[in-house]
Parts: sequence; structure tokens; C-alpha cells
Amino acid sequence: MVKFGKQYRQLQLDEWKKYYLDYKGLKHKIRQMKRVLVKDIKVKDRSSRPSLLSTPLLPDEIANNEEANKIFKDKKGEHLKEFIDLLIKEFQKSYGFFTGIEKVLIKKVNTHLYTQTSYSTYTLAELSKEMKSLSLTIYLAKCLNGFINDIMMAVKKILKKFDKHFSHLYGLITPHIILKLLSKDKSELEYLLQFKVIDEISIISER
Repeated sequence: MVKFGKQYRQLQLDEWKKYYLDYKGLKHKIRQMKRVLVKDIKVKDRSSRPSLLSTPLLPDEIANNEEANKIFKDKKGEHLKEFIDLLIKEFQKSYGFFTGIEKVLIKKVNTHLYTQTSYSTYTLAELSKEMKSLSLTIYLAKCLNGFINDIMMAVKKILKKFDKHFSHLYGLITPHIILKLLSKDKSELEYLLQFKVIDEISIISER
């Protein structure tokens, strides 16, 4: 069975590579934490898994929260904060790229919708040109949809890997991160999950 990291690299579009979540870099951070924390912190009872925080917080909110300060004040807390910072930075990088391409895609979709009203007056050459343009728009939408699916899977996999190695120290951080990303005003994660442009293109192509 192909490991996710290899599969993730194979799925990436060359021209978009730098905008994908840095799964390899996040894995490296986990390995770094294992070298430091597993060596320095001996846990006798791994069955006792602490809860991270009763209310999920992002790193910039920690300084003003007493409960969070207790968790993040020592060495293991510093490493957790660095990991969360890196993950969110990577997620926002991918999100920023997505929204830029989405704007281009929406503009193309609107152009096709407007053009459809004039199809009956088109020459064969003009219609052929329009169909080629529509095919490229559909391809772009599928690429963007694949990009988002890959990013979501990478986030899921890296959080699962983190919890596997460190839940005995921190509790499960996956609910902490996901809930926080979903609960934000103008949530990037919620926005990505509601990506609908590809559905609109499907409707155009069926007409």
C-alpha cells in the first residue's frame, strides 16, 4: 500500500506545488518533537489522556487565557504551540491560493453563462472556440476541487499522526484545531467545504 506522503506528492500539480500544505515539513516537526519530548518526558500511565483545553484557542489567544497558559508554559507546550502555528500557517497559505484561483474560475463561469445566451447566433468556428474554452474551465475547476480534497486529507492525516504520538502528553488536538477553524467568523475551513463552483460548471456543460 502506498504511503500517504508519497501519494500526496504524486497527486500534486507541478505548477501549484508550492501552494500545497507542507505535509513533509509538518512530519519533520513531529519527528523533531518526538526526539525531544519522548526522551525528556517519561509517562508511566498512557491510558490517562488529558483534555487539551475546555475551549479551543489559537496561539495568539493563549497569552490571555489562564487555562491555556498552564499547558503552554513549559517545553512540551512550546513545541505544541510551534506545531499549531506551522499547521495554521500552511493551511492559510493553501486557502489564500485557493481563493485566488476561485476568483478566476468564477469570472470564467460568469462569462460562459453570459455567452450561452448568444449560442444561437454563433458560427461553427465561434462555437468550437467557446467549447474549447469551456473545456479548459471545467479542467481548472476539477484541478481546484482535487487541490482542496488533497489539502483536507493532508490536514486530517497530519493531525491523526500528531495525536497518535502525543495524545498521552496533550490530549487529542484534532477536535481542538478543527473546531477552532470552523468556529471562526468567515471560517476558511467552512468556506472550503462549501466549494460549489464545480457544480455550476457541470450545469453549464449539460445544457
